[in-house]
Amino acid sequence: MKNKKKLVPFWQRSITTQYSIGYFLLLFLMLLIFLVSFLSGRLLSAWYEKAIAQLTDLNELYVRVEDTNKIVYAYYTYFSQSDRDAYQEQAAAVQAAVDHVRQKLQASYSREAVDLCYMVETYLEKSQALMEQVQLSVAGGHISMEGSSLEEVYQETQDIAAYIGRGFQAVYAGKPVETEAVQQSIHSVRRALTAAQLIALTAAVAICFAFYQDIVHGITLSVNTLTAFARRVTQNPAELQEHVSITTGDELELLAGAFNEMIDTIHDQMDRLQQDA
Repeated sequence: MKNKKKLVPFWQRSITTQYSIGYFLLLFLMLLIFLVSFLSGRLLSAWYEKAIAQLTDLNELYVRVEDTNKIVYAYYTYFSQSDRDAYQEQAAAVQAAVDHVRQKLQASYSREAVDLCYMVETYLEKSQALMEQVQLSVAGGHISMEGSSLEEVYQETQDIAAYIGRGFQAVYAGKPVETEAVQQSIHSVRRALTAAQLIALTAAVAICFAFYQDIVHGITLSVNTLTAFARRVTQNPAELQEHVSITTGDELELLAGAFNEMIDTIHDQMDRLQQDA
């Protein structure tokens, strides 16, 4: 009864395949470690940029409100048409800054920033009403609005501007606490990413060791076995009665089979020579 041929996994059927799989596996692990490092750097950088961007947006909004309030004061005092034109342009810029901050708040809600946006919009409404009333006054119309004098309306705008200033100070005072919380989160993520990198590196070393033990070491043993057998065949092929046994399923097993067939052929030829003699 013939022995059934041992089934060998496809990755062990060729030395070239074994080495190719090993090299691709190492390349994959190197790329994985690189991606973890790259993505972790991008993530931490994005968090820092987000924290800085929030302060920058709020600061830009506050500066624009202050510039607008200076224009309101100039128009209220000197009634210059150029100041009114500048107000319209500056008010549009303030509204755009408010919309920008409010859009950012959809991703990270902040009650203080929301209140600031509402106060700034209230200031724009009051200052716009004041500008219109001043224009009517200059044109010779009435100088009151809903029972309030121009001075009272102007004072309301200044009170709102003062509230806005205190609101921005409160937000700036709370930002260091938020920034510290973000930094703590960043440190936690950084530790997790460092652990992931160490795990990937350990896996790479373990796979390299396993690859050496299972493939490189196995191929080396098979080559050494074939080399020793070839020496014995060279020294005295006629008296050699053993076969070399290699079951790696690759080219070395084929070579071992060729050696065994060569020994069998030599023995058959020696037997025939003895019978003929």
